[in-house]
Amino acid sequence: MTPQEKAIELVKKFTDLENGEMYIGKAKQCTLIAVDEIISQWEYIDAYLSDLGGELNINLKYWYKVKQCAQIADDYAIEFADWVIDTDNKPVG
Repeated sequence: MTPQEKAIELVKKFTDLENGEMYIGKAKQCTLIAVDEIISQWEYIDAYLSDLGGELNINLKYWYKVKQCAQIADDYAIEFADWVIDTDNKPVG
């Protein structure tokens, strides 16, 4: 699953918690909180798994990208889940 797909999936899951009544903006906030928790755990693990070459763990890179995608996605795009990230890191439909 791509980071974009994961970001949309998480936002939609938080939206569905309230029978579809939670606003997408609040669902995005919940997604960012959850992803921040995942990132903090991977940062802790990465300190022990580091290859000493300065490269981040691939899982940590993935969750950073999920967070970025959740932050830049607009509400309309999430609702219809048909967006991708262009080279300027902006959602496009």
